[in-house]
Amino acid sequence: MIEEEMKQWVGNLSVTDENKVIIGSSGAIPPLVSLLSNKGKALRAGIIPTLMRLLKEPEGAMVDEALTILAILASHFEGKAAIGSAKAVPLLVEFIGSGSPRNKENAATVPFLLLISMTTELFCLHFCSFCVFFPF
Repeated sequence: MIEEEMKQWVGNLSVTDENKVIIGSSGAIPPLVSLLSNKGKALRAGIIPTLMRLLKEPEGAMVDEALTILAILASHFEGKAAIGSAKAVPLLVEFIGSGSPRNKENAATVPFLLLISMTTELFCLHFCSFCVFFPF
């Protein structure tokens, strides 16, 4: 379901000129195209740093889309490692605590997907430590 939503968003993203500028200047087009065909290819094309930049933008025009794509990638074994390396958890916790309902849902989906198949307990410990310091 998330992948279908993402495909629809990619098709609709270029409707406004503001989104065209954001997408073009962020370098997101090649990774988004790759994501539609292959998650691993999108990860190797460098989509995670692009998504992290979109999540940190003050205007937040692309937050819903970036969180949805992160949720898609969190179900892929390479995506789990890339998201962990990007140190996305603190930012996701912020969205869980203060984002829109859609932000909260997608931000909570990412750590859930990371947790359900992690072979190490390090992520669990890292995420739980943030919950203690930043309760929802």
